[in-house]
Amino acid sequence: AGTNGYTKDHGFIFEVDGADPHRTGAVPLKAMGRFQHEAIAIDPRTGVVYETEDAFDRPFGLFYRFLPEKPLGGLGSLRAGGTLEAMRVPGVPDLSVVQEPGASFDRVEWVPVPDTQAKETPIRLQDFGKKGITHAQKLEGCYWGDRSVYFVSSFAKSAEGSAADHYGQVWKYEPQRRRLTLVI
Repeated sequence: AGTNGYTKDHGFIFEVDGADPHRTGAVPLKAMGRFQHEAIAIDPRTGVVYETEDAFDRPFGLFYRFLPEKPLGGLGSLRAGGTLEAMRVPGVPDLSVVQEPGASFDRVEWVPVPDTQAKETPIRLQDFGKKGITHAQKLEGCYWGDRSVYFVSSFAKSAEGSAADHYGQVWKYEPQRRRLTLVI
């Protein structure tokens, strides 16, 4: 049973025809993962889709990238499937502890998501192996510009078991350089 009047919970991104939403119906894009999606941004050059997960409890959400089998543009389609990966910043298990604007990490890695459908375990709780994965508090908006994807971690107040107080962060990820920088 779902919540807030919906027939069931889902956690998927849906493709809807903006010109005629009733024409094709809402089609879940299951390969893009099942979690608390907040926003996406698309790299127009490669078709890679970046996704934020809005989670405010431990462990926090993840920042994802989806590598489509058929990138958008021309005859591309997100319905064709692809590979979902989660961001790993070596040595940084939680972005919320980074407080210094301008802090930069030059070795961003992407780790394949073990179970994109979260059949047994939510993605953010899955075992990503010995290297682990990087979490972030309440990932919100996501925007593409200046050959980079910007994403926001909103205000969070420390609670029992959380990493740190922080008053929001704006992050910039540069795919060509594999660099992540705390803007503010």
